[in-house]
Amino acid sequence: METLDTSNRKGPNPALADFVREFHTFLDYHKDSEGERTSLSEYLFKLGSQVREGARLWTKADVNTIIAWKKLQPLRRRIQDGSSELEKQLSIALMQGDDEDRVSSLCRIPGFGPVFACALLTLTWPEAYGAMDNPSWQALERLGFGLPLKPYSGGGFTVAEALKYQRILRFLAKITRAPPVHVADALNAFYKIRNA
Repeated sequence: METLDTSNRKGPNPALADFVREFHTFLDYHKDSEGERTSLSEYLFKLGSQVREGARLWTKADVNTIIAWKKLQPLRRRIQDGSSELEKQLSIALMQGDDEDRVSSLCRIPGFGPVFACALLTLTWPEAYGAMDNPSWQALERLGFGLPLKPYSGGGFTVAEALKYQRILRFLAKITRAPPVHVADALNAFYKIRNA
């Protein structure tokens, strides 16, 4: 059983208790705020299910759709310019046996980084991963997980930080009894509500 090192935490954090208590409120807020993007999310999760079941592979067209979904348009040119064998590289990366190998392999694809890698993994295995973005990361810092602050644009996330983020999501998933994909969504809402 994987444990989370919470040694950076300075005792009980009331914000964490509030987050857990109000988890479903934050999750509902996220769903409501996603609005018209819901159909795109549903479509991408359906594709991810097909990839997970071996019925298809992620394609370059899918990658472009994920870029639009996560609002990562600056990646589009870098990915298209840098990878003529994108679909093969994606397939190999997703066949890796553990988190570190999967995230590292995805991040070696030209134009990919930890944020995009986490998005793709979330779409493929939502029960094991959650999307990483700046609001969710900042929410974890506010909840007392001792994460370094990141600039809002670009993020500058590392593979090690993406892996730590996923470990924290899984820790919170056990507490909230929700999959990591929902924990990430609730964290995003928590940050936005607390900064409104």
